[in-house]
Amino acid sequence: MKNSIRKLVLAMSIGILAAGSTLYAQPQNDGLDDTYDTSIAAQDAEVPDLPDVTADTIEAEILPSGVYADGVSYAAFDLTAYDGSFRNQLTAVEASFYDDIAGIENPETHLKDNRVDLSTVVEEDRLYTQEERDSDAYKNSEIYQQLFAQVMRAMDAYIRDDVNLYWCNAFGAGIRVHFTRADNPEDTSVYYYKVTYTMFWYFTAYYSDIIAEMPETEAALNELREEISAKLLENPSRYQIIMAIQDSIAELVSYPSADLSQKYYHTITGALLEQYGHQAVCEGYSRLFSILCNDYDIPVMNVEGYSYTGSSLDHMWNYVQMEDGAWYLIDLTWNDAGESAYTTWNLKGSRNTIAAGNHIPAGRLFYSREYENFTLPILSEKSYTDTLSANCSHSDSAWVTVKPFCTEDGKEALICQTCGKILQKRESAAAGHSWGNYVVKKAATGQSEGLEERTCSRCGATEQRTIKKLTQKQMVEAYVTRLYTLVLERKPDANGLNAWVSQLMNGNNTGAEAAQGFIFSNEYLKKNTSNAEYVEMLYNTMMGRKSDAAGKAAWVKQLDNGCTRLGVMAGFVGSDEFSKICASYGIQRGTITSTAVTDQNPDVTAFVCRMYTVVLGRNYDPNGLDAWTAKLLKREIGGGELSMGFFHSQEFLSKAVSDRNFVTICYRTYLNREPDAAGLESWLVRLNAGDSRDRILDGFIYSIEYGELCTSYGINR
Repeated sequence: MKNSIRKLVLAMSIGILAAGSTLYAQPQNDGLDDTYDTSIAAQDAEVPDLPDVTADTIEAEILPSGVYADGVSYAAFDLTAYDGSFRNQLTAVEASFYDDIAGIENPETHLKDNRVDLSTVVEEDRLYTQEERDSDAYKNSEIYQQLFAQVMRAMDAYIRDDVNLYWCNAFGAGIRVHFTRADNPEDTSVYYYKVTYTMFWYFTAYYSDIIAEMPETEAALNELREEISAKLLENPSRYQIIMAIQDSIAELVSYPSADLSQKYYHTITGALLEQYGHQAVCEGYSRLFSILCNDYDIPVMNVEGYSYTGSSLDHMWNYVQMEDGAWYLIDLTWNDAGESAYTTWNLKGSRNTIAAGNHIPAGRLFYSREYENFTLPILSEKSYTDTLSANCSHSDSAWVTVKPFCTEDGKEALICQTCGKILQKRESAAAGHSWGNYVVKKAATGQSEGLEERTCSRCGATEQRTIKKLTQKQMVEAYVTRLYTLVLERKPDANGLNAWVSQLMNGNNTGAEAAQGFIFSNEYLKKNTSNAEYVEMLYNTMMGRKSDAAGKAAWVKQLDNGCTRLGVMAGFVGSDEFSKICASYGIQRGTITSTAVTDQNPDVTAFVCRMYTVVLGRNYDPNGLDAWTAKLLKREIGGGELSMGFFHSQEFLSKAVSDRNFVTICYRTYLNREPDAAGLESWLVRLNAGDSRDRILDGFIYSIEYGELCTSYGINR
């Protein structure tokens, strides 16, 4: 749950919502047999909290039958009240429940057998005795009486706002009552308890298989999206998008002729899935339209209500907001006339609908409890007119493939390239696939076959075929080709390929030596790659993968600290990954050795490099780095003598640094940190008193910190 626990103290002034119909589920009790003696005399110690009670539970279904348009549940209309989200019409408590529900991860997994606790805590502002608790007196409180109505109204708003919740048609909720010991200064004869309420929650699916069908439903939905996209011009208007959506739904979906009670007809699965005949009632049409409009960020909502004044709660349609900012009604169910969509109920205003006594919106989805009706946006009085389409001559039109026609009949549409109107449609006989070239998905090796695949440019179908195992020569050719690709970033030239293949097959070169030849060729050296780019190339070439951040940083640091590129390459040659690469191509791995003094011990080299940076304030020069590193490796000098050499160098002395800067450099060199104020002043006092800088250097050299620093680099102090 992404929401933290919230405690809402409800004042008794909150208006009462009247109790509704009988609960669907019987009350459950946990721990009601546990009792406590709450008299003062019986208590020698602190009185514990009483056990929690699972009180009442309820289940509610969207749009129950038998509710009539008798004036009790009409929606209100106000553009200021509806500002893009029904959540904004909720009270603070209802909004808290809404956020709890919206924060449930993977809601489709939280059905009745996997209910979830909501985090909102609602607190009574009065105290109860245990006797009142045992008699369920809290159930008579105004707070308790409102809870189910509040959570029900929150769910109502959530379903309205989330048009993708197509699989859910109901919910269940229950109240947990928590009793916490509290003092009552006005009555000390018995113990009192503070009462708080939390809710547990679960969703109910339309039918048992709908969750398992979600991948199949999403695939069918994506196929429909592709058809809609094929009907649209570049940068289509909102009207063009809506017409394409409506046309595609009308082509696919039909109204069932019998057994309308089947739940899959009431959501998008009946419309989308072949096993249900692509059939749906008004709910399926409406929910599918909303999901598809949502893909294009078109403001849309499902509207439930009465088809005509005096009818039962029997219909669902949509409201959609156009570019002019006004809202219009669209009813895909009544528009659908078989293979195409009529426009009788297309983007209509209130003059044609509510005022005419049809499409009367209900104010809520659930009727197990009474709660305040929701406010819908005001419909435009007049219907919408698309002036571009109305005034277009449709002189520029083209046939467009809407549904591929490779292995079965497809669809094409004649679309005006000016206004986007679909002028004509026709079926296209199956023409077979239009295959592209094969692309290698898995390269063949000497040990295993490979795989290549081609794709149909019309329908996207794929076809695969195996690649035979490589011969020894083919494997060597593949290895050399790989070096051309990863190191030189080009295809091999015939002469170069043949020469390298010959050397490897004759045993004159190993895999490592061939790689060295490419990496240190003039062609690669001219690329002038950075250390980071060089290391990344080694990972790809020698390990067959991209670098990991920590490993790459370590290798780059070695190069920055004076190790040679050959020395770093030698480290990659010895890896298990490179050994496996060579084995897969049937060649000997071999070894690479660097004789550079700076590659013999990277830590020692880094120590010398550090002296250049910290003492002299510059990068190393190769000759100097080699000389100092060699002396350390041969134990001719230690870390102290090395540092004295740098501080006594003409280069450093010519800088004529001040005493303060001198001591600061000593801290950085020997203690690997900035000076502290007291320590800095102490060293300056000694220098001012006549101590030489060599005396100061000795003090730092023989410090514990410098000894530890030398040890960490593997050298003597």
